[in-house]
Amino acid sequence: QDNITRLGTVTAGTLNGTRLTDLKSTDGGESAITSDASGYVKFPQLPSFWVQKSGGELSDPSGIMPFNSVKFQNGISFSTTTHKATVPTAGLYYFRAFSIHKDSTQHFLGLYTSAGQFAATHSYAAGTWGRIGIDGIIELSASETVWAHLDLGGSAEWHGNDYSGFYGYLIG
Repeated sequence: QDNITRLGTVTAGTLNGTRLTDLKSTDGGESAITSDASGYVKFPQLPSFWVQKSGGELSDPSGIMPFNSVKFQNGISFSTTTHKATVPTAGLYYFRAFSIHKDSTQHFLGLYTSAGQFAATHSYAAGTWGRIGIDGIIELSASETVWAHLDLGGSAEWHGNDYSGFYGYLIG
């Protein structure tokens, strides 16, 4: 019981013997942290999202990657119009974007905020399907946006469905 009280902002918590099984937010609403009988910890309110591009190949879609199929979003809002993710709270975030691409030119993939690029990579696929992906960690303020930008360097193709995606979540 003392450990729950010392947290200060927690109004409800459930102890099952010596194991905390449920930790609620200050308003007593949604559970912030839960654990099961095996001790696995879950963060059901963790800001996160996962999007993909529906459909198959796209020819020369250089620019903001037009992800249009939201697989899930929890707190981080992804717009299928602007193709940007908006974070709900200040903190350190992890993001990843990836795809497969085909052509004989160099391809560039970057992660951006309104402040500019914060992670980038390039890839070359000599006429066959190659992979390109980028990870990045960045500290953001509440309501900042993040997007993936792809430059295929000319006439090229990238693929939708399970071959491409963009996701992210709050680290802390």
